[in-house]
Amino acid sequence: MLELAHILNGYKVDAPTADFWYLKNGKVEKFNCFVGYSKMYSDMGVDFAWASAVNKH
Repeated sequence: MLELAHILNGYKVDAPTADFWYLKNGKVEKFNCFVGYSKMYSDMGVDFAWASAVNKH
């Protein structure tokens, strides 16, 4: 879980993460970290109107 705090107001934002470590011969060859942006934006009060973005013609 990634936890961030806003510098000015101190509000906290939690975002789930998925970390993928790729090893080869006991050494890290590649690392990927994926953040759950939907949860993070929700904590920040961002409300996406996904339906309005779809062309309904």
